[in-house]
Amino acid sequence: GLLWRNDRKRIDISTTMSLFRSMDPYVRELESVLHECSHEYFKWFQQRQMEMDPTADRGRESWEIDKQPMVYKMQKTYAGGGFCQFHHEQGPDPYTIIRYGVWMLYLNDVTRGGTTDFPVQNVRVAPTEGTMVIWPAAYTHPHRGSPDLDETKYIVTGWFEHPQDWKKGDCGCEDCSQSSQ
Repeated sequence: GLLWRNDRKRIDISTTMSLFRSMDPYVRELESVLHECSHEYFKWFQQRQMEMDPTADRGRESWEIDKQPMVYKMQKTYAGGGFCQFHHEQGPDPYTIIRYGVWMLYLNDVTRGGTTDFPVQNVRVAPTEGTMVIWPAAYTHPHRGSPDLDETKYIVTGWFEHPQDWKKGDCGCEDCSQSSQ
């Protein structure tokens, strides 16, 4: 389906790109880059985790993009607009609990404001055409679009998601998220 939101601050269009067959070559290229970048990012993240705590559970060994259609959220943000409240992308509801990572691709240069701010990491990313940002979806990475946006900003964003049955352990129980020994 196609979800559309339009207000004074921004226009959001969310869709699976499979609706647009003419986009297949571009979608394959983007998802190839997403796969490569996410694999390297999460591999780096796991290595840092193991350096800090060698006894930690390594979690997923392979960070593969699930083969179900990815949802792409295309966004046009007007000057003075955007989602300026700090938030994270993972929550308790069935739609966001499966998210483990976020990606965002800037589609244009913005020279006056509009950074993406990560206060815990003390990072501000300036919108530069072709720049892709990837981060964990969890509460550890709250972020926002800086409220000082003074020109129009275009992005495409989406999420890395666990398969729909990711919470089932070897026992098949919905509540069990650990493998049986």
